[in-house]
Amino acid sequence: MSKLPWFPFYASDFLTSTGAMSNEEVGAYIKLLCYQWDKGVLPSDLSRLARMAGYADANAFASLWNILRDKFSQTKDGYINPKMEEHREIQKRISEKNSTKAKKRWGNDAVA
Repeated sequence: MSKLPWFPFYASDFLTSTGAMSNEEVGAYIKLLCYQWDKGVLPSDLSRLARMAGYADANAFASLWNILRDKFSQTKDGYINPKMEEHREIQKRISEKNSTKAKKRWGNDAVA
């Protein structure tokens, strides 16, 4: 989904928001954030979420998801981390602005 291959990572914000998490929880959380950035939304299905987070057993993941769920909001399409979506919108605007500048500078016929 994403034409944006990277997302901004603010170390201080991340450490603050994950300070009470175990390493296992942090690992699952960052994997889910990466999937969300790449795919746009996380599935609502617990077994699919478990596999994305690196768990073969959805039951083993369920207690972990009870902790991580607070970091995500459910939409009609699945789960999103609202802060991640804010960053996506900012990155889209920057990308579009830079694209417009480049087209203006080089013309629409320019080949990258």
